[in-house]
Amino acid sequence: MNLFLKYFWIIGVGIGLINGYSFQRKIKTAILTDKSNESEIKNLVVGYYSALTIPFLLLQVLQILGKYNTSFYIFLLDFSNIYYTLAFTVLISCWILLVYWVVLKNGAGLISKYNSSFGNFPKDTKLIKLITILCVFGGIIAFIISNNMPGFTDFTK
Repeated sequence: MNLFLKYFWIIGVGIGLINGYSFQRKIKTAILTDKSNESEIKNLVVGYYSALTIPFLLLQVLQILGKYNTSFYIFLLDFSNIYYTLAFTVLISCWILLVYWVVLKNGAGLISKYNSSFGNFPKDTKLIKLITILCVFGGIIAFIISNNMPGFTDFTK
C-alpha cells in the first residue's frame, strides 16, 4: 500500500495515457465521417492527453522534491513548504481551467458533440456544466473535510 501511495500520481499518468489512447481511438470515427472537424478533434485529443497526464506528473515530481512519502500530502495545507505550495497551485489551477473551459469556453459543447468518445456523457450542455461545477465543489469539500477530520493527515507520514 505504501508503494501505491508513494507513486499514486505516476500511476495516474499511466492511466491517463491509456484513457487518452482509448479516447483517441473512439474519436477517430468522427474524423472519418466529417473531415472538416479534423483540426478541432486533434486539438481536443492533445488537450485530453494534457489534462490527464501533466497535472499528475507535476504532482508526482513535487511530491518527490518535497520529500513527502504519500500522495495524501496534497491535503496537508502546509504552505511553509514551497513544493507543497506549488502542488496546491497546480491543483487549484486545474480546477479553475476545467471550469473555465467547460463553462465559459466551448468545452461543454465539444463534450456534447463528441459525447460517445468521452464515455457517453450527457448531451445537454447545461447538465455537463452542472456536473463539472459539482465535481470541483466536491473537491473543495474534500479539502475542508480532510482538514477537519482528526487523524486524516497521519497518512501523510
